[in-house]
Amino acid sequence: MKDTFPQDKKTNAFQEDKAETVKAALEPRRKTCFNLRVKILVVDDYPNSAAFLARSISKLGSKVKVISAASAYQALECVQDGVTDIVITDMDMPGMTGLELIEKLQEHPEGHQIISFLISASDAPELKINARNLHVREVFHKPVHPERICEVISRVLEEIHEELP
Repeated sequence: MKDTFPQDKKTNAFQEDKAETVKAALEPRRKTCFNLRVKILVVDDYPNSAAFLARSISKLGSKVKVISAASAYQALECVQDGVTDIVITDMDMPGMTGLELIEKLQEHPEGHQIISFLISASDAPELKINARNLHVREVFHKPVHPERICEVISRVLEEIHEELP
């Protein structure tokens, strides 16, 4: 019998939590999965940064629809236009932080769970704790490398498509 170390239990619990997040995110869309395009929202108060990252992610193929927003408030308007599956947001923005945006998105009346990622210049432990409490999948540290984000998003897309019926 294999011994399970406490760290292995944490890793397994985290993997199970990720799988549940993907399942919950897909539940409202299962009936229309034949032509599923995953909608990804990129939010940054520097519009050029948001647009650059959105263009990089859109190169992942025709199964993604990527839009960008220049503020948290604009992002909230974008999600009213339909289901958003993944949000990638900067942490430090005027008016509303990335974590506050993620929290608001989780309160969305349709109850659709969004897979979220945070971009931050900070490496503060409390940021990681707050992000984990909001089920943020990963915190990317600046400077952001679009290749790294595309790699992570590709894995999430694979998870989403594996979960489809």
